[in-house]
Amino acid sequence: QLHTIIDCIPIELSNQSDAILCFKDALMTCSEEWSQHKIINISIDKPLHKSIPINFEYVAIDWIDSSFQGMVYVIDRSNHQINHTFCLDVIAGILDEDPIRIRSKQPIDKSVEDKVINRYKYQWEKYDWTKYIDVI
Repeated sequence: QLHTIIDCIPIELSNQSDAILCFKDALMTCSEEWSQHKIINISIDKPLHKSIPINFEYVAIDWIDSSFQGMVYVIDRSNHQINHTFCLDVIAGILDEDPIRIRSKQPIDKSVEDKVINRYKYQWEKYDWTKYIDVI
């Protein structure tokens, strides 16, 4: 059983407003008609850890560089439409990509991987959300 999955997918700012609408639409479409759970907006005033009850399964979508911080959706255990590839499938739709191609992880050489990681860290340093995590 999967415990935690974090997919960090940078998207162009020009696609950001579309992404917000697509995620809201996808979450509302797959929620059950009589579900008690609604989409919860997260913000600086109400961060993720204060938005959901402890030990609940959820999907969180977050934007760092936006006035709209993100959203959380508590998953009913009976809802099998939201699985570990749900967000990747939505992003694939936004980017007009094949979801299978986005999900496939092909092994690469360690030296090539290190170069890619270092270049990525440098390019996306200002968007590093892990800087904002409270250390206990």
